[in-house]
Amino acid sequence: RKEDVAGGYCYVLQEYVVRPCLIDGYKFEMRQYMLVRGDGTAYTYERALIRRSSVRYAPDSADRRAHITNKWVQTKWEASNELCD
Repeated sequence: RKEDVAGGYCYVLQEYVVRPCLIDGYKFEMRQYMLVRGDGTAYTYERALIRRSSVRYAPDSADRRAHITNKWVQTKWEASNELCD
């Protein structure tokens, strides 16, 4: 909730990978969803997600889309801050 975060914004903090793996010159992300139960048993969803950036990667690029594969950044929805609703 917005009121639970200082300034009313949501944040994600992670280390930036300086030399990322690329697919045809584009950054990408892979997600595999998994459920781990309290007893240690684990289940994975049978399908995975691969998302590619819409702008070719260049280390000195000022375009956020070249560096961040997040859906909100790629589609310019990040200004609405919908993740905090």
